[in-house]
Amino acid sequence: MYSETITLFNRYHSRQGDIWFPHILHNVDLVVDKASVMQKYGAETTDKAILHIKYDENVNIQGMPYLTSKEWNKLTNDELKNYITFNSDSNYFDFFILGEYEGSEPITDSNFFEKMEEDTECYAITSVSSPYKVIKHFEIMAK
Repeated sequence: MYSETITLFNRYHSRQGDIWFPHILHNVDLVVDKASVMQKYGAETTDKAILHIKYDENVNIQGMPYLTSKEWNKLTNDELKNYITFNSDSNYFDFFILGEYEGSEPITDSNFFEKMEEDTECYAITSVSSPYKVIKHFEIMAK
């Protein structure tokens, strides 16, 4: 448990197009077993993955402050790479891949998600729990 590495891609939607900000996160728990997902969320779920990410007492995730997607979208391009969010909006969702993405610079390709979906184990975020307070973590659903 909490032994996987993922790369989260936060999407920033601007007039010039989408910009994706990669964040490599170590020591996360990723459950992709369909039976486990169905057991917890029911047979009607279309989600394929449950991602658990720990945070500290200041709601920082591996040194980056967490912001709601509304707060994150108010930042300037220069500030975005220093914060993390989990956006599940059906039009401007964030996504993650299993493993480390090679590169830390923002990606300005409007078809980036589709390309990653073809080439990697890729999951679009569909819902995010509020931060759990007893065991400090986020629970993120994805398909």
